[in-house]
Amino acid sequence: MTELGRHGYNHMIVWLDENIASPDHYHDFKKVFATTTNPESKLQESLVDVDINNLIHDDVTRRDTSFLNVPFPFILFDSIDPCLAFLQKNAGEKRIFFMTSGDLGQHIVPAILNNHRSIFQDKNGNLYEDSIYIFCADMTAHIEWARQFLDFCCIKIITDDRQMLARLTRDIAKYLSSKGEEELSNNNLSAITLALQYFSWAHNLYQQADKVRPGYPSNDSKNPINILKPLIAKAEQKLRELQANSNDDDDGEQMSVEN
Repeated sequence: MTELGRHGYNHMIVWLDENIASPDHYHDFKKVFATTTNPESKLQESLVDVDINNLIHDDVTRRDTSFLNVPFPFILFDSIDPCLAFLQKNAGEKRIFFMTSGDLGQHIVPAILNNHRSIFQDKNGNLYEDSIYIFCADMTAHIEWARQFLDFCCIKIITDDRQMLARLTRDIAKYLSSKGEEELSNNNLSAITLALQYFSWAHNLYQQADKVRPGYPSNDSKNPINILKPLIAKAEQKLRELQANSNDDDDGEQMSVEN
């Protein structure tokens, strides 16, 4: 991975689920999520059918996810207190995409949105639209407690594994694309280079999400990939102009030294 890649990522995935967090089981299921949400992944794993209700519980609180080989933090927890402490520690430092089971979500989500909302707020104090995903097998069992928070528009309740993975991947792509647009507003080589990197990552993730669950048709103007194309073209043009100006400046400086 390039050095740019290591410093360009400022988001993380945090997953609270006492079953998913087991270090000894369901590597394939977790690897599917890791490879699909990793914009630098060379090989996307196929999502396999998994019975969410029969996953095995394990007692350790935080899991080593180094086997997932992702270039950004992908942290698993199986209990609320250490997870909440971790989320608070990273509030404002990282853009957090948080998945939780329904059973644990019914406790941690109200605690977050009532008392620790800053975990999912931007620099202007607004809640990120795509932040909290309640990933459960039975929506009806959790809709009642979640209903009071749905107006915040930061919570999604999802029961289907493919829908969950595709949605998460597209939301991360959307975030990376927005970071690219921020960098594109600058006028220096490093910023435009990073903008292109963000756009490239977003493009890869949108493609990977479509493999899991197809989105807009390829020729649809609403397809995010088509929306990215003019941004990429603009960044490439801006980069060429900045590089040309930089070369002209270097030539002028060299001639001045020689004279």
